[in-house]
Amino acid sequence: MRERLFEPFFTTKTGGTGLGLASCLAIARAHGGRIEIAGEGRGEVTVWLPCQADSRKRLRL
Repeated sequence: MRERLFEPFFTTKTGGTGLGLASCLAIARAHGGRIEIAGEGRGEVTVWLPCQADSRKRLRL
């Protein structure tokens, strides 16, 4: 199951859409980050985001 956690539309919840973690991963990657899942059954998630944007890219605010 762990290998499918970020797969769009995969869910273990009744009535779930399976889009939550897929969306989170896309957002983290778009910002140069990553998401790590602790061992199965622990319910621990770590989101890593860079402290500074890549200076070669222009940020639009």
